[in-house]
Amino acid sequence: MVSKDPLEVSAEAKDISSRSTSPATEELQPWQKPGFIGALRRGHRSVQRYVWDDPDKPKEEKWFLFKLDCFLLTTACLGYFSKNLDQSNISNAYVSGMKESLNMHGSELTYASNVFTAGYVVGQIPAVILASRIRPSILIPTMEILWSILTFCTSSITNVSHLYAIRFLIGLCESAYFPVMIYLISSWYTKEERGKRVALFYCTAALSGMFSGYLQAGAYSGLDGKFGKQGWQVS
Repeated sequence: MVSKDPLEVSAEAKDISSRSTSPATEELQPWQKPGFIGALRRGHRSVQRYVWDDPDKPKEEKWFLFKLDCFLLTTACLGYFSKNLDQSNISNAYVSGMKESLNMHGSELTYASNVFTAGYVVGQIPAVILASRIRPSILIPTMEILWSILTFCTSSITNVSHLYAIRFLIGLCESAYFPVMIYLISSWYTKEERGKRVALFYCTAALSGMFSGYLQAGAYSGLDGKFGKQGWQVS
């Protein structure tokens, strides 16, 4: 048996000792350090975790969530904003001249709103069935184009019957948007992530209600009489 030099044995022992103790000497993260600054950083991370996402997630997962928020969530919110503008524009049009142009009276405005709701309800189940057979990247843009065309067609109606028909079809086309978007958000985000995203998605409906009156008032004052159309027809 070959005996090792005592100096070599001592060097090996020191090397093993340094490797075994190296994890304990790793530099602490800023929020792991003691003292006021460390406590402040820990509090900031707790708030960040509560308000949006867990800051301890891997960098790749954070980047993936960022891309989802930029594309899927932003598209969902903008589309929902537009949908709710279409849904509420009839009330502003009614007080901007549509009542006189179409000779509306009584509860006909309420009937027009109810017809829209009827189309929206009727289209819910077929929309979900279609979403399982047609890619959402095709279904949603198609429905958006259809309800946009129908909204433009509203400017050419000449009587209340036309209004009822157009509003029913708009409701039918818009019925696919909400359930399909909720399905997509639920599919791509975890249960810890989706609550905040769905809440933000809902907020855009309230924002559209806040801005619809201002947008349509601006369109009415700026476009009334232009292109041979009355203000309510372009607002």
